Amino acid sequence: MLNSHLWALPPPNSYTDGVSKHGCVRSDRSRAHITEDTLIEELPVSLEFNGEIAIVMMATPTQLEAFAMGFALTEGIIDHASQMLEINAVPSECGMAVVMSIPPELLARAQSRQRDRATSSSCSLCGLADMKAALEAPHVPPSELHFKPSAVLEAFKDLPEMQIIGKQTGAAHAAAFVNREGEILAIAEDAGRHNALDKLIGIMVERELEPSEGFCAITSRASFEMVQKAARVGFPMLCAISAPTALAVRLAQESGMTLCAFVRGERFTCFAHPQRLEWLTRIHPIDIHAVVLAGGEGRRMGGADKGLAVFHGQVLAQRAAQRLGSTVGRVSISANRNSDQYKALGFDVFSDELKTYEGPLGGVLAALRACTAPYLAVVPCDVPFFPDDLFTYLAIKLSESKARIVMPLVTQPDGGTFPNPVFMLMHVSVLPALEEYFAAGGRKITTWAGRVGLALVPFISPDDSLAFMDADTMQSLADLAQRE
Repeated sequence: MLNSHLWALPPPNSYTDGVSKHGCVRSDRSRAHITEDTLIEELPVSLEFNGEIAIVMMATPTQLEAFAMGFALTEGIIDHASQMLEINAVPSECGMAVVMSIPPELLARAQSRQRDRATSSSCSLCGLADMKAALEAPHVPPSELHFKPSAVLEAFKDLPEMQIIGKQTGAAHAAAFVNREGEILAIAEDAGRHNALDKLIGIMVERELEPSEGFCAITSRASFEMVQKAARVGFPMLCAISAPTALAVRLAQESGMTLCAFVRGERFTCFAHPQRLEWLTRIHPIDIHAVVLAGGEGRRMGGADKGLAVFHGQVLAQRAAQRLGSTVGRVSISANRNSDQYKALGFDVFSDELKTYEGPLGGVLAALRACTAPYLAVVPCDVPFFPDDLFTYLAIKLSESKARIVMPLVTQPDGGTFPNPVFMLMHVSVLPALEEYFAAGGRKITTWAGRVGLALVPFISPDDSLAFMDADTMQSLADLAQRE
């Protein structure tokens, strides 16, 4: 997981629009399809007074100078607008800062408000003086626990009747702990959504209920701090009745937690790590044979075998296989040399069976011939940060479309997009078409894929440029290692 806070930064347009688009999976009890949704942005905003007092608030990054002026007036830091001597919104390392100058005799008021804000029930992060502390991304331990969409829907169907205060007042938030079958085991209510979640966690401690053995359901929106709290105690999944914020989605993705929202009636939307949900796709992981392509010549690495290059104490091919995780049923390595070393890692190994190196398409051809399942997943060995839920999204897209091949459509920092042809999921029936294309001298993956039927899955989070960045030289490998 990245120790920097690049994952938290929104796309540039959100600083003026206040929103950003995110890929998601919409599901009911039996079907799922990939789409995108527009989410409101939030990020840490540091309100800084005379360079001495800083109050961190979570806010949408628009009209920030107006926000700071209103905050200073309504919190009693200044009595009238003329006491605001200077005010400027500027970018900071982890968000935005509003730098203000007020008469020195009023600084004590700002200091008092800094303490007071830390006790508010409206936001568990507002009032922190350290912006980096606000952006902590707890890691959710991996688990084999999976949930059926019906369990999510049943829990939210039962939840209203269990809200004693909510039924009487219509003003209480609830947080509940739900087991794998959709049965609510514990519930807490409060006027504040954060308080309700804290109460639930306290009840679970008293009753010795393990967060890792179920999921958390909340009757509020899924804001950043709700995701942070849930991830910190180890819930593998958080489900909300209302919308998530864009920052909450990025945090869930970074932390490894499944995040669902808009759970209403017979539908919900999954915004992060959908691989924990069963039956979202008709393609089961056991029907996918994944192949890590490590058969290149390594020219840009001075002839070194890229698959065996070490990244944080682990060879790249092994890291790629581990990131595939439970989204596939079997993993093999395509390598044209050092096969014994790859076999020593515990993988089946095969070569391109060609006299000359024919590029990645040669590896795909060999992989299709060696595939032992109805579907083949292909990944390169030299992209250490590719999304670990990538093939869940690709499997859903392949099952809902008429295409026979799917690959990710990656968004670049400048907003441009391109299909990444070295990540693919395909049905094995494409083998004859590839043999024919290859025999005719074709070597371009996208041309061949377009002929047999290609569908693209947009990956539009702002950190996608890092997620799909390859380490094709020793220097780029070292640069990427510095970012973890």
